[in-house]
Amino acid sequence: MRLRLQCITFLVFLYRALASSDNESDGPVSAVLKLTQFNFESTVFRSGKNGMVKFYQSWCGHSIKMKRTWEQLAQLSDPSIFIASIDCGKEMDLCKSYHITTYPTFRYYVNGVEHDYDDAKSLEALRGFVDTTLAPRCNPINNISACSERGKEYGVKWIAKSNVSDGATLLQSEITRLDKMLFDPQSVTPDLLRWMRERRDILQTIQQTKLGTNENHVKKSSSDEEL
Repeated sequence: MRLRLQCITFLVFLYRALASSDNESDGPVSAVLKLTQFNFESTVFRSGKNGMVKFYQSWCGHSIKMKRTWEQLAQLSDPSIFIASIDCGKEMDLCKSYHITTYPTFRYYVNGVEHDYDDAKSLEALRGFVDTTLAPRCNPINNISACSERGKEYGVKWIAKSNVSDGATLLQSEITRLDKMLFDPQSVTPDLLRWMRERRDILQTIQQTKLGTNENHVKKSSSDEEL
């Protein structure tokens, strides 16, 4: 009798542990924003932020496999972007109203407009998508408000560096170095990763501006010669 009671107790404990592991919300340590019927529309349509949402079922094997990747994506993404999830087992009516029929389903939101995400689901692919499509890019020339304070200082420094005789070479060398670090950032903390991305965006913006200026100068010179 005692052995049987111990077995039952163990099975109850195991069931609760598995249910907890399947649950997308891991308490305060989770970087993934949990959405419900009460905060869904205000988050995705009226927050002024871009972001991605995973619609999932806790019993779905594919949803469970994506849990760790989604958590890592939330940890590595810029704070100005929301990475969220909604448990369709608990929010059935809400998921039904948005025509969610397969799990997990991914959607992204840009300026309050909903789009389907059907591309690769690896962490690298998702990070690349978030970085290029959803994240505000620091532009020390045309969009300095998207830059952090140290980003602004960094931009001013590199604008000056780009004006020296070998400025183009210096820019490309530093962009290449940062790209290599971003390609395999396993040992990099989330804060350092964001800072590296911001620096790369700054350098690429300066580089593109310089290239555009040079092209315009060449075109103007050609026009002057024709005259």
